[in-house]
Amino acid sequence: MSAMSQQVNLLIDDLRPKRELLTGTQALLGAAVFASLLAAYSIYGLVAASRVDDQRQGLAQQLATLAAANAKARASINLVEDPKLASRVADLRAELGSRTVLVAALSGTTNGRSAGFARHFDELAAHVQSGLWLTDIELSGGGGHMRLAGMTLDPVLVPRFLKELGRGEQFVGHRFDTFELVAGDGGALHFTITGPDGDSK
Repeated sequence: MSAMSQQVNLLIDDLRPKRELLTGTQALLGAAVFASLLAAYSIYGLVAASRVDDQRQGLAQQLATLAAANAKARASINLVEDPKLASRVADLRAELGSRTVLVAALSGTTNGRSAGFARHFDELAAHVQSGLWLTDIELSGGGGHMRLAGMTLDPVLVPRFLKELGRGEQFVGHRFDTFELVAGDGGALHFTITGPDGDSK
């Protein structure tokens, strides 16, 4: 049995792959597809931009609404106050100022005094005896000068009161230079004690 062999030339033109160019129809179809894609992308971009613009306009309207509400709130706060209310506030401030001055005077924070009059008042109240009461108390110079006025049913109670008062811490060694005793209505006696060196007025 004999073997058969055949030679094939692969370089001949008939065996080479042929390049086929696009036909006119295919080119038009491809251009149409590309144009459609480009148009779709453009439409999508326009829709997205329109949505962003709508959101921006909505936010601008919200800001305008908030600004108007804020302006109304400020206008309501800045309304002209009631004259009666303003007068009342002024009176209360004046009263507060007076009380502040009084507290400062009693606590010894004014006029260079290092101690107030609270202890003086405590000792005066502690030594007032039955049948004797004080109607006027004037203290000055940090308690170094005072004027005491009051009433009593028995004149003996006045020197007894002064003696007891002199034993107190705030009045020890204090000297009274003037003592007046005047008969009043109803059998009561009015007394005035000042010192040292006379009346403080």
